[in-house]
Amino acid sequence: MIKNTKLINLFITSLFLLTFILLVTTSIVTTNARYLNRSDSNYNVKVATWNFKVNGSDNSNLTISLDDTLDKNNLYNTNKVVPGSYGVIPINIDCNGSKVSIVYSIKLNNSNLPSNLKFYTDSSYTTLFDGFDGEINYDGEQILNKNIYWKWTYTTEDETGIWSDADLNANFIIDAKQKVSG
Repeated sequence: MIKNTKLINLFITSLFLLTFILLVTTSIVTTNARYLNRSDSNYNVKVATWNFKVNGSDNSNLTISLDDTLDKNNLYNTNKVVPGSYGVIPINIDCNGSKVSIVYSIKLNNSNLPSNLKFYTDSSYTTLFDGFDGEINYDGEQILNKNIYWKWTYTTEDETGIWSDADLNANFIIDAKQKVSG
């Protein structure tokens, strides 16, 4: 009888152990299956709005006819650029609607202008223009207005042969990119 009791205890213990192992194994497989079932997912990514225009154009080059920017108080000619004339080029930088901060640069790119025609940042023609650089934050003022002044200083040299009836244009290179912290 004692032998039977030992056998019964051994059988119950083995059965209990086997049941425990089956429960643990089944729960691991189920957990693994749940992870595999949840591996597919969809993500929506929205790209921020970008807007950068200079004088209404989003080109990287901006060409402006100096005839169109003549100051109406010129003494020599108010319709055509001639030695002694001067004017102002309005620059409108528009980032309205951009959802990113922008770093920009506007540089003069001219090689075909009279040597004594100069560009300035002030109306008194004292500070030479070497470009505009700046940052526009997406949560701040997004429209900037700047002026570039130009003056063709009159000289005693005869420039009529070279520049007579020439279309004089100011060409600007514009670079704008998203501001990256770092």
